[in-house]
Amino acid sequence: MTPTKLHTLQACNNKGFSFLEIAISLVIIGLLTTGGIISLSAQIQSSKRAEAKILMLEIKQSLMAFVRANNGRLPFADIGVDGIQDSLERGDTSIGQGPGFIPFATLGLPPVDPWGRRIRYALHEKASVADCADFRTTLNLTNGIADVSAFPRILETDASPTPASWTVAFTIISAGAKDADGNGSPFDRFLDIDGVTVIADNSDGSPSFAKAANSDTYDDITLYAGEYLFYTKACL
Repeated sequence: MTPTKLHTLQACNNKGFSFLEIAISLVIIGLLTTGGIISLSAQIQSSKRAEAKILMLEIKQSLMAFVRANNGRLPFADIGVDGIQDSLERGDTSIGQGPGFIPFATLGLPPVDPWGRRIRYALHEKASVADCADFRTTLNLTNGIADVSAFPRILETDASPTPASWTVAFTIISAGAKDADGNGSPFDRFLDIDGVTVIADNSDGSPSFAKAANSDTYDDITLYAGEYLFYTKACL
């Protein structure tokens, strides 16, 4: 090999990467890393949501087991931090209804959902006393007319094209991963078509609690037991 050719080859080998090549490589690495982080984050949230749904079913089953073991009544909600059912929550006339939180210590359940938040819990006042005859009267079963005006109520927006609401024996709600609707509370609201009027609020159930599909503005997970289901499980 001649000295000229050897010098040329050495020059090429010593050149290395240009600034542009390094910049392009860093951009590609950044995009791949960002995509991986986003994908991993989405997988983690999906896993947590699945865990939360399992926990909610476990809570619902525990509540019904409590009912069968306590002569047909639900545990009161917990408004403190000890996880023990409280007997007075919404003023002097509504004993133990909530809205409060699941009495996890009373039921022997985990204290929080996968995001580290307490589970919202509210119950019908007639479901908190062991009196099936009274609850039957409330349901007005002889006339086939359900109690449609008592607390708590559920507005189920994904039940049909027209959102429907009804009174339930109890409801439990996980707030999900974030404050999806930006209302300052992890528990989301559901607005009317005008985008202003609140027609359901999972913070306090006024005028109803919401059950809706997961979306950019709603990520709560809601389960409930209807009055008839509760009556048949607790009293028949």
